[in-house]
Amino acid sequence: MNINRLRKWLIFYWLLITGMNLNAQPQVQTFIFPDKDHPDQWQVDLYIHLPQELISQPKMPNQNTLNLILQVYDENGNRVLNLSELIDPDLNQNEILFSNEIPGFEHSKRFSIPSGPYQLELLLQNAKGKELIKYKSQLHIPGQSQVKLSDLVPVSFPKISSAPFERILWPEIVPLHDDFYLYYEVVTSVPDTLLQFQAQLENQQGEVIRDETYSLIISNYWKWDYFWVKVNDLPSGTYIFKLMLKNTPLIKEFKFRVVNTPVELTGRGEDKVS
Repeated sequence: MNINRLRKWLIFYWLLITGMNLNAQPQVQTFIFPDKDHPDQWQVDLYIHLPQELISQPKMPNQNTLNLILQVYDENGNRVLNLSELIDPDLNQNEILFSNEIPGFEHSKRFSIPSGPYQLELLLQNAKGKELIKYKSQLHIPGQSQVKLSDLVPVSFPKISSAPFERILWPEIVPLHDDFYLYYEVVTSVPDTLLQFQAQLENQQGEVIRDETYSLIISNYWKWDYFWVKVNDLPSGTYIFKLMLKNTPLIKEFKFRVVNTPVELTGRGEDKVS
């Protein structure tokens, strides 16, 4: 039996034993990116995950259509964005997926907005008008600066492309047990800028267990990059990854949980994993 597959199944059963519900409530994540083409705008990527059982099965014509309504209000209560979209989810997944994917449906939406405080309201209904998601969140879009740093987006493997992604990680639903990547973008007001970053990983006691400094050249005002977060050798627990632009107050954080269950096979020498 494939070692990696066995390891994943053991982690899956550990989650079941400890009461972790893989098909938890609907989840929403938002990530903010500087708009490289419009200096006064920021882009907001909205990701939605719906557990598979919330969508009717088997699929029938017009029975699985979802209605997404997205509204954004400024600090004075004025509606500055009103989007509506019909979605037809594709649920052709029949196996349990791990780490980067879980059974269900994912959808992403991107919109642009200027700096300022906002309230985001999201409503997702099925074809019968039943509410699947009713979500409210405060958005704090940064002001103008010479260097802009996006949020950190967790993905299982880097692609040669920029956000938004078809799939992201949901560590609040399924803890991580494999190395992953954090995608981010940098925008500068001056081309050919050399920037120094510091990356730190803290454990749940607040101790810095990894610390790295590196440089990036932003050649044409904008650059995307990935940071490889190695978790295979981390004890199970909660961690915070911090990305900081040196000599500035800019900092981005990403919190995640790790579940590492050691597996040891003794049937064949070359298959022994610990």
